[in-house]
Amino acid sequence: MNTTIERRFHLGTKPRRGGGYSCTISPGDAPPPELEPEADPAELVHPLARRMAMAIRCRQLMEAGVAADQAALAAATGMTRAWITIVMRLTLLASDIQEELLHLEPGDAIDQHAVQRIARMLSWREQRAAWKALRG
Repeated sequence: MNTTIERRFHLGTKPRRGGGYSCTISPGDAPPPELEPEADPAELVHPLARRMAMAIRCRQLMEAGVAADQAALAAATGMTRAWITIVMRLTLLASDIQEELLHLEPGDAIDQHAVQRIARMLSWREQRAAWKALRG
């Protein structure tokens, strides 16, 4: 079976270091050109919501037979196996927690490491209690 997987997601939690805009103005120079307005924070997606969506999509690709395993996903997306494992671990969360992750607002302060610790818990009851304490 030949199938192409396109990588159309960005998982970074920090701004990129390259690129950008700089302008040096000396006294008497014309004012700098207007910059494009910053993206509206309401249009942004929380990084954990993006990762949860990616995990769900990767799981669908594996279930459909497009990717044999997580190693194949890592190779196809150009990510490391470790990163794919971290992302895929989110699918082990209770379904209601997954739903909440998908609907996080960009400004929500949720520690991604705490969410990963919750995902390692075997019992959904324990996960829900830990999630409630984290959100509380």
